Amino acid sequence: MDLDGASRNLTVAALLTLSGGYLDAYTYVGHGHVFANTMTGNVALLGINVSAGEWAEALHHVPPLGGFVVAVFVAHLFGLAAQRGWMRHTAFVSLIVEIAFLGLAASGLVGASSAWLIPGISFVATLQTLSFTHLEELSYTSVMTTGNLRRAAQKLFVGLIPRYDVLALHDSALLATISFCFLAGAVIGGFVTRLVPDVALWGAVLLLVGAFAEIVRRARRRAGGEGDAGAGSNGDGRVGGNASNVSTASTASTASTASNVSTSSTSSNPHDRTPRDANPAR
Repeated sequence: MDLDGASRNLTVAALLTLSGGYLDAYTYVGHGHVFANTMTGNVALLGINVSAGEWAEALHHVPPLGGFVVAVFVAHLFGLAAQRGWMRHTAFVSLIVEIAFLGLAASGLVGASSAWLIPGISFVATLQTLSFTHLEELSYTSVMTTGNLRRAAQKLFVGLIPRYDVLALHDSALLATISFCFLAGAVIGGFVTRLVPDVALWGAVLLLVGAFAEIVRRARRRAGGEGDAGAGSNGDGRVGGNASNVSTASTASTASTASNVSTSSTSSNPHDRTPRDANPAR
């Protein structure tokens, strides 16, 4: 199944981006004003805390940066493994790892200490954004909005000036939708975390499971379509083959008949023919 190709659609991208905004709101509201995904925000808050001499608060923003760097390293290893044929569907594997980690954290079986939860979320979220990079043919990111907003605005202006460009406007609409999904995820995540903090992480798990199911569904549908097309092609080949055989047989039969007639005409007994000068009247 083409799992990678099946992930490049709006539904999957929207669910992944909703989870990105949700997780940022979850960690910021429920775990000491730290972002799980947005490293720009963590660096800015780190600098603000340092400038105010708030060293303890500043240190809270270091673990997610560490998780981010480790995830980049692991994604690089995944890429090398894929190049050597040791691993297939690395993006799908990354999504399974993220679902498993967040599900374990949400279950409460290992506790929800910020000391490991924040860098862990940063790690799996970074794997996600490094693995799922395209919506149709557009590059995008599912855990932040700066790049998506910039490209949405650029595509909008390209689509309007100097001439109307439908494809550019379509791309702008896709990127704007993804940017809105991040905002919607942050709104939902902030609300749920304040309302039911102990089970709020399950919201992100459900969004990711939805993305997982959508990828599998689309991949199976693609595989089924290709199989039907292949069967139709084979059927046409058989019909063509039968027609060819009939045509060949007909041609051979005609040729054989003509050959027999010709042979019969040329090989008749000469004594059965009356010579031109054998007329008794002469």
